[in-house]
Amino acid sequence: YYSTDWLDEEDLPVHLEGLTLDAVYENFVRQIAGDALGTGESTSLKDSVEQQKQREQLEKQIAALEAKIRKEKQPKKKFEMVQKIKMLKERLKDV
Repeated sequence: YYSTDWLDEEDLPVHLEGLTLDAVYENFVRQIAGDALGTGESTSLKDSVEQQKQREQLEKQIAALEAKIRKEKQPKKKFEMVQKIKMLKERLKDV
């Protein structure tokens, strides 16, 4: 689900472009989503949405691990969690 804040009609960024209904729909979604789907015009909309879902999932995992680190008392477990966070951040850069 993608949305934008309310805008004046003059500031509305949505423009009708495309030769087929699928192209027009994809263009609308990309304009409304903005940077959330990335700027990869060569990738399909389905791939862009899937990458966004993967990014969100990795960010949730990182946040959960950071919360666990704050609560953890054992240094060895903290170290293991920090290493896992580093690995997840590297995967996040690749997605």
